[in-house]
Amino acid sequence: MNEKERKELLKEIEEYSKKIKEEPNNDVYYNNRGVAFDNLEEFDKAIEDYNKAIELEPNNASYWNSRGDVYYFLKNYETAIENYSQAISLNSEKGLYFYNHGISYYNLKEYEKTIEDYDKAIELEPNNASYWNSRGNTYYNLKEYEKAIEDYNKAIELKPNNA
Repeated sequence: MNEKERKELLKEIEEYSKKIKEEPNNDVYYNNRGVAFDNLEEFDKAIEDYNKAIELEPNNASYWNSRGDVYYFLKNYETAIENYSQAISLNSEKGLYFYNHGISYYNLKEYEKTIEDYDKAIELEPNNASYWNSRGNTYYNLKEYEKAIEDYNKAIELKPNNA
């Protein structure tokens, strides 16, 4: 991140902080400030804001997913999985939530659970090359090489410039 981007994020944080003082029960402001803190890698502050957004609006799957992303980045995969699970329970039609859930299991080397999540992500978003590639990596780790090759080929078909 360059200095200009950093200053823009700090300005966003300042603006959302002012808005929060005016409307302390506005979940969107807490979430958006949390995103800015997240982008600055101020993860404790990001988690605080995501916690508040979730407290105010516990049925917003995106908030749970965002908090899961912070825990994932911090390599706290179990807590990330808990947050992604909640996001999925609130919105089971978003492939990204299953993908994030799966990649957390992948990092715990729980490959069978990873495959289940990637299968669902691909079912929901079949044109996402990253999902196919990631499932291919998982099959590779399971020594299911034919399936891995099939998934890699599909990823290449979808995004030939990434080959």
